[in-house]
This record gives sequence, C-alpha cells and structure tokens, in this order.
Amino acid sequence: MRLFVYMGWFLLLCSPVGAREKVAVLDLLACDVDAAEALLLSQHVRDELHKHADVLTRADLYAALVQKGIETNACADEDCMAEIGRNAGVKWLVAGSVRLRGGKLRLEAQLYRVDQQHLLVVPKEKRRL
Repeated sequence: MRLFVYMGWFLLLCSPVGAREKVAVLDLLACDVDAAEALLLSQHVRDELHKHADVLTRADLYAALVQKGIETNACADEDCMAEIGRNAGVKWLVAGSVRLRGGKLRLEAQLYRVDQQHLLVVPKEKRRL
C-alpha cells in the first residue's frame, strides 16, 4: 500500500495550505481475480486516499457518470479520463487494475490530473506493494 501513501503525499504537496484536493477513484479492473475482491480493493484505495484528500464516494461518482451517460468500462486513454474527471467535478482521478501474479496480488494504479490532462506515472521501483 506504499503506492497510495506516495499518491497521498503528492496530493498534499500539490494543494494550497489547508485545502484538500478533490479525487475520484474508478473501480479497479479485475484481471485474473474475483470482481468482488477488486471492488473491495477499490474501496480500500478510496479509504487510504481519504486520509489526504477529499475523495468522492463510489455512489456519487457513478451516479454522476450515469446521469451524463458516460461509460467507464472502456476508459483507457487520457481523453476519456479527462471527460470522467470533468463530469465528476474532481481535480484528480485514480484508475487501475488488480491481477494475480505468482500467487500475489499486483495492483497497478494511475494518478491523472484532470485540469491539465496529465497522467502522473509512479517510478517503477516505487510500484511494488
């Protein structure tokens, strides 16, 4: 879970003093794992980031997206993430996947800055959980 600590500290450093950045976390894509387990991990990501930022609840995020007719299933590029973030009213968007590799769960997450349409990549050596 060190990855989320890095994301949290990054959000703190980028925000003005006393302000909490608005963040939305898309459900993690389940690859070779149970979908229910991926949903639980997605909620854990929200809970961890909530310590450092104003995280939009899953229900509020998906209600806003359904209301605007936006599908998140095929969202893999920066334009799609920007559209989701703008419609959700957040500054940051977290998306990713969880998979089983060598008997261990591997979580890959991306932190996307909506207003600048910029994907922040965590250095490879810091991606390990």
